Amino acid sequence: MAPGKRKTVAGVSAELSKSEETNKRHKAAIDATVKEFLCPISLELPVEPVTAEDGRVYNRADIKKHIDTADDNLTSPVTGAPMGPTLVPAVQVQNTLHALIESGAVE
Repeated sequence: MAPGKRKTVAGVSAELSKSEETNKRHKAAIDATVKEFLCPISLELPVEPVTAEDGRVYNRADIKKHIDTADDNLTSPVTGAPMGPTLVPAVQVQNTLHALIESGAVE
């Protein structure tokens, strides 16, 4: 702002409105991202995220229970397609969720 020039109430109000809209868009983007990390079995954020052979991220305890109770024809809980029992730690997912929670972006 130029020296000596004052903002009008309307100008300040417009800036606040623009800021609120930006915050709403950011919150919507964060919410959409977090939904992608929900365990498809428990529908909660994973405490110990792992990637199963179907490429999905699950909470280890939930997918392990699914694997342990499956018969010889283990299938994906999401797609129903055959899959193996291998689980790989999803370290980047865990780090991202931790950062989002620490920042207060999600609870």
